[in-house]
Order: sequence, then C-alpha cells, then structure tokens
Amino acid sequence: MNATFLSFTWAVVANIPDAETQYHAHEFLDVTVQPKPIYISPNEVYAMHGLLAQHIDRLVRCSS
Repeated sequence: MNATFLSFTWAVVANIPDAETQYHAHEFLDVTVQPKPIYISPNEVYAMHGLLAQHIDRLVRCSS
C-alpha cells in the first residue's frame, strides 16, 4: 500500500471522537432525565376510537 494513503487513513481513523463526545451524551444522563409526558387531546382519543371501531374487522382475528 501507498504510505501516503496509510498515513491519511490512520489520521482519519485516529481523529474520530468517541460516541459520548460526538453526541454530547453522559453515561448517567439517561437515568437521571425524566421523559416528557405525551399529551393527547380528547378529540384525538375520540378520532382514534372511531378509526379502531371502523376497522375492527381488520384488527381482530376471528377464532372460528
């Protein structure tokens, strides 16, 4: 192999930051941060209920 290629490849591989640095992550951050709640409006609940009721035959497998 060409020495220039090898030195270039080594420079690229050696300069890659670790995942924690790249994504600004901390090893205990996921444990301490509380997830934000998901808010669903009553209209969204009614709309979903309507869709489920409308397509119940496709969602439930018959046991016969």
